[in-house]
Amino acid sequence: MSHTRGALLTAFLTLVAGLALSSSAGAVIVYECSNNLCRINGDGTGQAQITTNGSPTNDYHWPSLSRDGKRMAWIRHGGLYLGDVNAQNAVGPITGLATYAVIRPDGQQIAVIENGAIFIGQYVFVYNADGSVAVNGAGLVDPSFGWAPENR
Repeated sequence: MSHTRGALLTAFLTLVAGLALSSSAGAVIVYECSNNLCRINGDGTGQAQITTNGSPTNDYHWPSLSRDGKRMAWIRHGGLYLGDVNAQNAVGPITGLATYAVIRPDGQQIAVIENGAIFIGQYVFVYNADGSVAVNGAGLVDPSFGWAPENR
């Protein structure tokens, strides 16, 4: 998949997830834009770039917002970070092998697909908001993952 198609897919998935998580006024959607992160209000107003230091070799991708819009996980050059909706006050890099990340709706944990460091393959890990490991990776057969209702 090309980088552009990947970015468009991520923006679409983030848009759908953002709309699904909160349909009330004040919902925020975060997406990838030119190696950085941008945000827009759910009603289409207030578009703004959040980060400015992304580059083709050190880009931001796979942003994921908590349901209340106060916490965001993102990946940058394989590093997993957890911070506020402005990509500030971050914990991380929590891991340096992240490929995809989805924050738990309450913002307390992040499910991550990581590339294997020793063994070839992809593994699912779950990290707590402080960066500690909650679930140590199991090999993937189907790389689809996310959080069920009620944070399960």
